[in-house]
Amino acid sequence: MADEETPKEEMSEDAQAAAMLAESGGEMSEDEQAAAMMAESGEEAPQAEASGGAAPSGIKGNLEIYGDIMVEVSAVLGNITMPIEQFLKLGRGAILELNRGKDEDIDLKVNGHLVAKAEITVVDEKVGISVTKLLDRKAV
Repeated sequence: MADEETPKEEMSEDAQAAAMLAESGGEMSEDEQAAAMMAESGEEAPQAEASGGAAPSGIKGNLEIYGDIMVEVSAVLGNITMPIEQFLKLGRGAILELNRGKDEDIDLKVNGHLVAKAEITVVDEKVGISVTKLLDRKAV
């Protein structure tokens, strides 16, 4: 059954849209990627139980099922553009001036997508971050 594909007519609207977007090679949000994976496997998005709760809109209804999916979280201090010749001459102790001030928040990215701003902190003798602002996904 792993090789069988569910006909698109039998998929929910969310699953159909996600499958079409996945086939087109377009960039998808994490919710759309999860819906596409479920569509490819023939699974349906979780539905609300008949306990009187409002029906969820598509895949956002039960996020606990995605709890073990790993994502890459990056804290970006800043960046710099330089010629490769200059980069190749760098040695131990070289200092690069980044494009961010010492009191400016750093960027917090999830799978390469900017999602928040944060400040650097220390947690149990390790460098950490403290989120200062969550960014609207549509505005980024």
